[in-house]
Amino acid sequence: ARTFGSSVLSTWVANPDWEEELAPDNRFKSFSLLCNDYVIRSCELLHPISLTREEFFWLWNRSPAVFHRTARATSTIPLEKLLDMLANAQGFKSVYQFSYGDNRFFQMASSALTWFNDHVLFQVVGSRVSGALWECRFEFRCSSATVLLTFEQYVERWVESTSNHTMQLIYN
Repeated sequence: ARTFGSSVLSTWVANPDWEEELAPDNRFKSFSLLCNDYVIRSCELLHPISLTREEFFWLWNRSPAVFHRTARATSTIPLEKLLDMLANAQGFKSVYQFSYGDNRFFQMASSALTWFNDHVLFQVVGSRVSGALWECRFEFRCSSATVLLTFEQYVERWVESTSNHTMQLIYN
C-alpha cells in the first residue's frame, strides 16, 4: 500500500503474471479517506488528582488564569444530591465540601491535572434561592491560560452534564 497525498490511498493490485500488460484502470484501485472532526470533551483529557486543602489553596492562589460563571437550578434538587453530582464531576477529584447556615449555603472544590501537567481547579459557592432551588457561582483557575480558554468554551455543556441537566448557566 502507498499513500499519495493526504487523503487518497492507492493499492497496487498484484498480478501473478507481471509481464502481462494490464489495462491502466486495472493496475490501481483508489479510495478516499474522509477526515471528520472528532469531538473530545475537555474533561476527558483531565486526570483527577488528590490534594489536601492546603495544597489546593496554595495552587489556587498561584494560578494566573481565572474565569467564573453563575448557574441556576432549573428544578428543585436536594443539597446532598447536588453536592454528590458536583463532587463526582468527570475528570475532577473532590478536595472538600461543606454546608453552613442551616444548609442554605455550601462550598466545594475539586482538582485535576492535564496531560501537560497544568493544574485545573474549580470551586463552587452555592446558595438556596427558594425551597430546593440553588444558584451557584463556579470559579475555575488554571496554571495555563490556553488550557483554561479551551475549558471555558465547553463549560456550559460541562455544567449541564455534571448536574444531570438540572442546572444551566445564567448570562448577565
